[in-house]
Amino acid sequence: MGKKTIKEMNKRCPRKLKCFPSAPCPLAVQRLRGLKKASKNVSYTQEAKVKGCNWYIADKDSNYCFFKYIHDNEGEDHSTIIISEKLNITQAAVYSSLNRAIEKLKKTPLYTYLKKMQKELKEDE
Repeated sequence: MGKKTIKEMNKRCPRKLKCFPSAPCPLAVQRLRGLKKASKNVSYTQEAKVKGCNWYIADKDSNYCFFKYIHDNEGEDHSTIIISEKLNITQAAVYSSLNRAIEKLKKTPLYTYLKKMQKELKEDE
């Protein structure tokens, strides 16, 4: 897949930026520092209270901006190890999130359609 040429920022950006940050995002850095200072066993409630951008990512090349990272790495495969490192979560949390996403997708009309097409293709073989 080719890289997108659109550089418009996601509307969920707390800084309301119009385009991707060209320098490290101060809110993302604030969040990463806050999480680093917190203990390893921080609860979800405690983590939610850490100041800074919830859309941070541990990736210097993306200026710690999740949206820039997604844009710059669109179409690339990432292992659960890489995902967990970038999001500062465990691999188990990555698997859990993937499984929840798959279950939600299975309830969509698109999934039903694709399963039907897959079945028809197998019958034609």
